[in-house]
Amino acid sequence: MDLRSKFVAVGTALKSQFLEREEVIDGMICAALACEHVLLVWLPGSAKSALVRAFTDCMTGAKYFEWLLSKFTNPDELYGPLSLKGLKDERYSRVTAGKLPEATVGFIDEVFKGNS
Repeated sequence: MDLRSKFVAVGTALKSQFLEREEVIDGMICAALACEHVLLVWLPGSAKSALVRAFTDCMTGAKYFEWLLSKFTNPDELYGPLSLKGLKDERYSRVTAGKLPEATVGFIDEVFKGNS
């Protein structure tokens, strides 16, 4: 199966599961093909996270990261803590295992509620 057929199949499957989201699903597929970001701004409870999780599940080997922002969220929660070993070697680095920098798909929820 070629790449186009795979994305058509993903689109068809997601569109049957998420009604009235055809344009958003097409946009997500285009963004994935172009290696670009997608910003989803809808009302609360409109299945944004479920759609992103289902889309990620369709990708073989994709790593998913999800985080709910609040005014108390700090960068370590998203990007990983500072590496103490790196600091000993006079390098500024982070331990990014399981965090946003290593994710194929990152879903940051409630972006407008996060701190600066």
